[in-house]
Amino acid sequence: MYYSRMLLSLVTIFSISLSPCNAQLLAASVETITPPMLLKSKNELKKFIHKNHAVVIKFFASWCGACTNMKPLDEIMQQKFNTRVSFALIDIDQTKEVAEENQIKGVPTYIFFRQGKEVARQTGSLDEKTYTEKLQALL
Repeated sequence: MYYSRMLLSLVTIFSISLSPCNAQLLAASVETITPPMLLKSKNELKKFIHKNHAVVIKFFASWCGACTNMKPLDEIMQQKFNTRVSFALIDIDQTKEVAEENQIKGVPTYIFFRQGKEVARQTGSLDEKTYTEKLQALL
């Protein structure tokens, strides 16, 4: 008896919280975040940079601890600058020639582009303040 009342209460709460009106409010308040594109060639990189006004390319490796540690901050910045900056990833182990051509000496390396031209570069971890400043400089 106790469990059935508890279940009924949960169903009632759940149905109220997901009423059509609430669902519309929730959908309106949540902005869709475009995940970073994984680029796999020099040609894809070139097209991506020239197609978008403000771009951040993160060179990373799956074995890199600092790259993994930066993921939460990367996601925050992608959410914060979602409609104004385009983000992409390049795995240095999968695209060695692209990494060499861009003189990647360590990971993570972030390259910031505005109107197709490199305007900043950072190798290693970024703090939120520096990351934000570099992104704002692209706008």
